[in-house]
Parts: sequence; C-alpha cells; structure tokens
Amino acid sequence: MNSKGLGNLVNLRYLKELTKLEEINMLYTQETKLSKINKQKCYQLWEDNDIDFVHSEALNGYGGILIVWHSSSIQCSRHISSKHFVIVFGKCLDKNIPVVILNVYLSCNIKDKISLWMELEKLRENETCKSWCILGDFNTIKKKEERRRDIRFQ
Repeated sequence: MNSKGLGNLVNLRYLKELTKLEEINMLYTQETKLSKINKQKCYQLWEDNDIDFVHSEALNGYGGILIVWHSSSIQCSRHISSKHFVIVFGKCLDKNIPVVILNVYLSCNIKDKISLWMELEKLRENETCKSWCILGDFNTIKKKEERRRDIRFQ
C-alpha cells in the first residue's frame, strides 16, 4: 500500500482501521515520507503493541518503506534496508516455514531499476530460502498513454 505519508493522522487512522477490520498480520507501505520511524509510530497503526518492524528512511521527505508485523506471526532473523527496498528474513511461526518478504519502492529511472534487480538477484542466489514474497510500488507502466505527463499534453 502506498501510504502517501505516515505523518498524516488521517492516514494513520485509516491504516489502523484497515489492520483491525481485515485482521492483518503484516502491513507493507511505501512513501512513508518519514526520516525516522519508531515503535510508537508503528503502535499507531495497530490495535495492540505485539509488533515488530523494519523500515527504510525517507530522504528529503520523499520515499520511505515500512514493514510492520505481529511478533506472534513472524520471527525475524535478520533484515536488510536500502533506499529502494526492505527485506525481512525469518520464519512464519504458525507454519514453521522460512519466509523472505521483500517490499520494493522503485524509481522511475530504468538504470536504477536494472541495478536494483541485479542486486536482489545476487541476494537471492546466496539465500537458502528461494520462495520470496515480493510486493511494492514498481513504478511500471504498460502503455505510454498511462504516463501523466503524456496525458496532460494530449
């Protein structure tokens, strides 16, 4: 989910209601627009405080990636945070299976995209768990007409 900024109380309330209504165990967001995220901020997204989180900081108010989960659902053994992704390596506790969860926020720049996918490919090659859950905002378009700047000039 693209949160469009977690500094906004309306967005925080919406996400909290969504996690409660849908009984969500893990929440992924992009564009947090926050340079610092702590447990107090994550508590505002959840009905209880039995959570853990990993994030990538926003730079100059842009970007920012966050994964929050119930500690009783996922056990994180390690994580990696970068400008364009956050990865959680761990175990799904109720199924006792390894999990790798990747939250991506890609640039529109094709060179950045290629570089990121090459980096992720290297990470995956060295990982024993080959089943990855990959989600996020890939900033990909199917047709030229989908670009906003092209639509405005038609």
